[in-house]
Amino acid sequence: METREFIEALLQRHQKSLSDAVAGLTPQDMAYRPGPEANSIAFTMWHILRSEDQNFQVRLQSKPMIWDVEGWGQKLGISAKPGEFGFGYTPEQVASFPALSPATLLEYAQAVRNGTLQYVRNLNAQSLQKKIQHPAFGEMTVGQLIARVMGHLTEHTGQIGFLRGLIKGANK
Repeated sequence: METREFIEALLQRHQKSLSDAVAGLTPQDMAYRPGPEANSIAFTMWHILRSEDQNFQVRLQSKPMIWDVEGWGQKLGISAKPGEFGFGYTPEQVASFPALSPATLLEYAQAVRNGTLQYVRNLNAQSLQKKIQHPAFGEMTVGQLIARVMGHLTEHTGQIGFLRGLIKGANK
């Protein structure tokens, strides 16, 4: 298996896990927060999608975010500033995050993933070693950034699954 095929398989597995985690949830379920300092499923999902969009489109390809190109802010009713993806939000900002439909967020997820996969399918060993400058993490290789994004997606998707369990109970 080539490295790019491995990355693609991880991304496809993540997409299924995310879809399964929000299947059958209502917008009210998506907005549930187990405490005043906690994030909701909708906020967490929006956060990881914006992060993937920003890293793969802007940082790795110097392209505009799918969020901007396809007007996802308007579609979701969220006015996020460029580069804003929920990092450092206050509890009040998280509390005011809208109750969103899982289906609409999954549409954005698919649009982002399509852009990500388009990039990944053109990777080779040399491109993974290319050095880039990340504003938060400094110099790193493309491969290191992809590994960081995959860890981020996995971590937060686990949190989404945990919140689903709090809402629906075990295995529902």
